[in-house]
Amino acid sequence: MAGAGVDVMVERVDSDNEAAARRWFTAFEPAADDHRAVPTHMMFDDWYAALHDPSWPGAVFWVRSRDDDVVGTMVAHTPAYDNRHVLDLGIRVPPEHRRHGIGAALLDVAQTYAVDHGRTTVLAEVVEPLATAQGSSAGSRFAQAAGFGVGMVENHRIIELPVSDERLQALEDHAAARRNGYQLVEFGARCPPEYVDRFCAAQSRFLHEAPLGDLDVEPEVWTPERLAEAEVRRVRQGRDSLSVLAIAPDGAVAGYTQLVVPPTDDGRVAQADTLVLPDHRGHRLGLAMKLRNLRRLQEHWPDRTYVGTWNAEGNAAMLAVNAALGATARERMIEYQRTDGQRATG
Repeated sequence: MAGAGVDVMVERVDSDNEAAARRWFTAFEPAADDHRAVPTHMMFDDWYAALHDPSWPGAVFWVRSRDDDVVGTMVAHTPAYDNRHVLDLGIRVPPEHRRHGIGAALLDVAQTYAVDHGRTTVLAEVVEPLATAQGSSAGSRFAQAAGFGVGMVENHRIIELPVSDERLQALEDHAAARRNGYQLVEFGARCPPEYVDRFCAAQSRFLHEAPLGDLDVEPEVWTPERLAEAEVRRVRQGRDSLSVLAIAPDGAVAGYTQLVVPPTDDGRVAQADTLVLPDHRGHRLGLAMKLRNLRRLQEHWPDRTYVGTWNAEGNAAMLAVNAALGATARERMIEYQRTDGQRATG
């Protein structure tokens, strides 16, 4: 298939060749922000370290024009520790190069890659403006035409910084009224050794408790070794992290929250997981933990301008916490999935 100076031939990029990977990245990132209400720029070193994450290894592909311009890109991740039936896919084709079969050719290669790696469920994210009808974007139309169905829908919410001291203090007083003996423990790059086992147990509960819609995914299992590997990787990526644990009166980890400060110049901070375990809900721990992290964030990174968080619309408790912090919805993310055949075993 050909058109507009493009012979559609998909090539795998040698991800160990940093120059080639950098060229792929410079084509992928701008296309990823097409029509985004809140562009989320990554830095190359951050992305390159993630590509070589042993728990989530990635392979990258491109299509080049006759003039050697990169006109289509794809990344395929194969989770290594959990969900080994899943292929996590990203395809980007700039608007000026669409309707020439580039996306379809990349998807064909992705399907072969999935089969070769024993993956029976393919996941792909599409971000759309909230003002448009759900599923009406070019990315959604492409996914639907390829047989993908909706697995889950989340909205991207923004908490603008700084949150005023008056607002933080009022919310802290509100949260403290229900604390009832729970303590907050904060840390940065490394979890304190005395909490590692309990923190891993709580993280392993996240996908049991988080709203997942119809996604064909399984809970993760976190071990001290996996946690240490993740901590080292974040440092390698140049990311700072802020974590808070809620400790119950009996010493159990009742919940946790994490913020990630990426090495970017766009003012962004990413809200990672927040979880309060079912037996410990009703004590305003989610609000208390997030407030503690916001205090730390604004003290140590005063130049950051917003926190971005993704929430399923059915997650009423977390939506209420984020609304109290001033979060407003800016864009929609649809997690599409296609399941082919039975899961591979082994």
